[in-house]
Amino acid sequence: MRKQSYAALGMPMMDLDVATMIEDVRNGRTPAQPDRMLPLGPTGPPATQKLVSPHQKELEDYAPFAFFGL
Repeated sequence: MRKQSYAALGMPMMDLDVATMIEDVRNGRTPAQPDRMLPLGPTGPPATQKLVSPHQKELEDYAPFAFFGL
């Protein structure tokens, strides 16, 4: 839901799950690579864009935390 909300505002979000990355390394797995190509501009259903638009300022303020899954 978080990715869809930020995408609807034109702010594609990459998740950086540090705990999963550490677990992968400890278990001898190569951590998954994030998506390289991120769309520019608002994406997703117009209904989602309409729902999140009143919360744009708050979502922008919390975007750095969302990057780390917080």
